This record gives sequence, structure tokens and C-alpha cells, in this order.
Amino acid sequence: MAIKACIFDGSGVLIDDVKVIFQVSNKILEELKINPVTFQAFQSRTKIPFWEYYKSFGLTEEQAKATDTHFRKIYPTFSNGVSLYPEAKNVIHRLKSNGVKIGMVTHLPRFVVLNHLINFGIRGYFDVITAFEDSDEHKPSAKPLLVALSKIGVDPESAVFVGDMVEDILTGKRAGVKTVAVIRNDNPYQLKEDVIVHNPDFVISNLSEIFDNGIIG
Repeated sequence: MAIKACIFDGSGVLIDDVKVIFQVSNKILEELKINPVTFQAFQSRTKIPFWEYYKSFGLTEEQAKATDTHFRKIYPTFSNGVSLYPEAKNVIHRLKSNGVKIGMVTHLPRFVVLNHLINFGIRGYFDVITAFEDSDEHKPSAKPLLVALSKIGVDPESAVFVGDMVEDILTGKRAGVKTVAVIRNDNPYQLKEDVIVHNPDFVISNLSEIFDNGIIG
């Protein structure tokens, strides 16, 4: 069946923010009187929902969820370090030109996502965005992805979800869509071996590869 919608995760997929999120996370730990970690430790602990990461430091779920307040305060001071992956704009332009609907399902707050998409000049390409506030369930639940597909009127079997983390692959599989893991060589959120063990339908290292190997014609 022809693909009618391509839904992307944001962080680490379209938006190069890995190092920034790492820096913000360490700043939050410092505010909580917890020693900051190395990037390798950050990779090994990173999970979605975000509070699972902070629970790994011994915080209760309530305390871990409260770190969202710290994030919203700290993130803007680091956000200038965020960029768009070099191939991202060409890829979404080509998808749009081919009549494919484009969406994003992200665990980031809506204000963060919209600011970046507007600043990068790509907001107008997106038919739907499901951010943290837009669903009462979060990845790896299928719900935020199904919410996005419902809003654009596309059945799961006609969609593909492109993500970079274990939780993205689980979300896609639970929603019944084709899953694409983009595993970049530089500074991924999670290690390749931890992601591919969950058997994504396709594994790529650059978004432009979604036009190859029968992923999207």
C-alpha cells in the first residue's frame, strides 16, 4: 500500500538537539543537587517519558515529573545550540511535493517544537504536530501517534513513523505503522544496538534514505 503520511519524531531525527538536551539535563541535575553525568551515561539512561530518566537517579515519579518546570526555565538559555539536520528540509520538501502528509510526534513541549520549526522555516510543511501537551499518554504508548494520524485522516497501514529511540519503534509497532529507525553516526540519543534489537522495519543513517529500499516511493 502506498504511503500517505510520514510522521517524524523531532529530537535526534529532524532536529539536532542531542547535545543541548544533554547540557540542559545536567543543569537540571545540578539544581537538584545530583552530580552531572557523562554523555555516555546520559545515552545509557535516556528514556521516554522524560521522567523515567530522572527516576533513574532515585527520584520519585512525582519529583521526576516536576523537573519539567526546570526544563522550561533552563532550555531557552541553551536553545541557540539547536540546529536542523542538513538533509531534513530537502527531505520534507520532497515528501510534500509527492503528496505525502507530514507530521511530528514528539515528547518535547509544544512551545519548544513550534519555535524551532518556525525558526528553521519548515513549520508550513507540517499537517499535524502532536507535542507533549497534546496527548494524555506518551511514547512508547501508541496513542500520540494514533492521535496524529486521526487528525490527518490517514490509516496506520498507510503511514510510516521515523524515530531514533527504542520508544519510537515501540510506539510505531503498537500503532500498526511501518517503523524506520534513523541511527546517526554522531551523538545519538541511544546506542544503535539498543534500538535495532526492537526490530524496526527499516534502519537508516540519514533521512534521505527513506526514499530508498522501498520505504517511500
